[in-house]
Amino acid sequence: MKKLPRLSGKEVIKIISKIGFKTIRQKGSHVFMMKETENKKVTTVVPLHDEIDRGHFIGNNQANWFDKRGIFRSC
Repeated sequence: MKKLPRLSGKEVIKIISKIGFKTIRQKGSHVFMMKETENKKVTTVVPLHDEIDRGHFIGNNQANWFDKRGIFRSC
Protein backbone atom coordinates (compact mmCIF):
# COMPACT_ATOMS: atom_id res chain seq x y z
CA MET A 1 0.00 0.00 0.00
CA LYS A 2 1.28 3.45 -0.90
CA LYS A 3 2.26 5.69 2.01
CA LEU A 4 -0.20 8.41 2.91
CA PRO A 5 1.12 11.94 2.36
CA ARG A 6 1.95 14.17 5.31
CA LEU A 7 -0.64 16.92 5.55
CA SER A 8 -1.52 19.65 8.02
CA GLY A 9 -4.84 19.62 9.85
CA LYS A 10 -6.09 22.56 7.79
CA GLU A 11 -5.20 20.74 4.55
CA VAL A 12 -7.10 17.62 5.66
CA ILE A 13 -10.16 19.68 6.60
CA LYS A 14 -10.08 21.40 3.21
CA ILE A 15 -9.82 18.07 1.37
CA ILE A 16 -12.56 16.23 3.25
CA SER A 17 -14.88 19.26 3.21
CA LYS A 18 -14.90 19.01 -0.59
CA ILE A 19 -16.46 15.55 -0.34
CA GLY A 20 -19.23 16.58 2.01
CA PHE A 21 -17.83 16.48 5.53
CA LYS A 22 -19.19 19.21 7.79
CA THR A 23 -17.64 20.54 10.97
CA ILE A 24 -19.72 19.47 13.96
CA ARG A 25 -17.69 21.14 16.69
CA GLN A 26 -14.22 21.98 17.85
CA LYS A 27 -12.62 21.28 21.19
CA GLY A 28 -9.21 22.83 21.60
CA SER A 29 -7.06 21.89 18.64
CA HIS A 30 -9.34 19.07 17.44
CA VAL A 31 -12.10 19.50 14.87
CA PHE A 32 -14.91 16.93 14.84
CA MET A 33 -16.34 16.34 11.36
CA MET A 34 -19.19 14.21 10.04
CA LYS A 35 -20.66 13.12 6.73
CA GLU A 36 -24.06 11.47 6.44
CA THR A 37 -24.44 8.87 3.73
CA GLU A 38 -27.55 6.90 2.80
CA ASN A 39 -26.68 4.06 5.17
CA LYS A 40 -24.63 5.59 7.95
CA LYS A 41 -22.83 8.54 9.48
CA VAL A 42 -19.08 8.73 9.08
CA THR A 43 -17.30 10.79 11.72
CA THR A 44 -13.67 11.73 12.13
CA VAL A 45 -11.54 13.93 14.34
CA VAL A 46 -8.91 16.11 12.69
CA PRO A 47 -6.17 17.57 14.90
CA LEU A 48 -5.15 21.09 13.88
CA HIS A 49 -1.44 20.30 13.93
CA ASP A 50 1.17 21.55 11.47
CA GLU A 51 1.71 17.96 10.35
CA ILE A 52 -0.59 15.05 11.08
CA ASP A 53 1.06 11.71 11.73
CA ARG A 54 0.37 9.23 8.93
CA GLY A 55 -0.88 6.73 11.49
CA HIS A 56 -3.68 9.00 12.72
CA PHE A 57 -6.20 7.84 10.14
CA ILE A 58 -4.90 4.30 10.09
CA GLY A 59 -5.17 4.10 13.86
CA ASN A 60 -8.76 5.26 13.62
CA ASN A 61 -9.43 2.64 10.93
CA GLN A 62 -10.45 5.37 8.50
CA ALA A 63 -7.59 5.33 6.02
CA ASN A 64 -9.29 2.63 3.97
CA TRP A 65 -12.53 4.63 3.84
CA PHE A 66 -10.71 7.73 2.64
CA ASP A 67 -8.30 5.87 0.34
CA LYS A 68 -11.07 3.93 -1.42
CA ARG A 69 -12.56 7.25 -2.45
CA GLY A 70 -9.22 8.51 -3.77
CA ILE A 71 -9.06 11.39 -1.34
CA PHE A 72 -5.47 10.97 -0.23
CA ARG A 73 -4.32 9.64 -3.60
CA SER A 74 -5.16 12.99 -5.21
CA CYS A 75 -2.85 14.93 -2.84
